Amino acid sequence: MLAFYPLDWSPGCSRQLDVYQHELEEFQRRGVELVGISVDSLYSHGAWSAVRGLSFPLLSDFNPKGEVARSYRVWREAEGFSERALYVVDADGIIRYAHVSPKLQHVPDIYELFEVLDGLVTRKAA
Repeated sequence: MLAFYPLDWSPGCSRQLDVYQHELEEFQRRGVELVGISVDSLYSHGAWSAVRGLSFPLLSDFNPKGEVARSYRVWREAEGFSERALYVVDADGIIRYAHVSPKLQHVPDIYELFEVLDGLVTRKAA
């Protein structure tokens, strides 16, 4: 699962990724590898993840700034960062689920996300 978030150190992003860290075992139980991505630098990611105790990888969409977010069509040109968005990509590189938050400060509900992931696992098994 690729989790685009606007910026390290912001309250909403801190809350979102803290929840993901807290529920990391639930992601792993479902066979989901979680990766966060924002336009912040590797140095910012390192400091922020150390302070927050994040153990999953954070990717830097820093240079060229926002190139990955643009390719997923979640780049906010005026602000210089991405939307808050989630993509579940399977082992073949196919996007199986996409969600872009309706408002930048909206953090997707973790239990709704688990229901989606469980549905994807059920469909794959069938």
